[in-house]
Amino acid sequence: MILSASRRTDIPCWYMDWFMNRVRAGYALARNPMNAGQVSRVPPSPEVVDGVVFWTKDAKNLLPHLDELDALGYHYYVQFTLTPYEGPLEPGLRYAGGSGAAAKRNAAHQDAQAELLGLPLKGHETITPRPAKSCKSD
Repeated sequence: MILSASRRTDIPCWYMDWFMNRVRAGYALARNPMNAGQVSRVPPSPEVVDGVVFWTKDAKNLLPHLDELDALGYHYYVQFTLTPYEGPLEPGLRYAGGSGAAAKRNAAHQDAQAELLGLPLKGHETITPRPAKSCKSD
């Protein structure tokens, strides 16, 4: 099983202590988003979980836990997300901004985190934010 942590919220950034408490406890409760009355008890152990995908825009709070995850036998992948949105859309980001300069600053921050994690750098400095296209037909 692949454990996706997280698509609906940034667990590595905001809830990493909760995640590690669930790993140590040996279970987590997961509510079905399509059926609020259905709650499953999920064992997030390395015997059941083939790998964890951490989705995040800021891995700062994940970094202190990597040695413990390694020692427990977890395999994991970190998916960094980089967006050019301004602060009002994502006020919780430490490195938010919509300009090209801000996007480069975001990329430098992500590259620094990737280097700490031992991940390959992707050369984000070539990313240029593009305006959204209209969905209206001509």
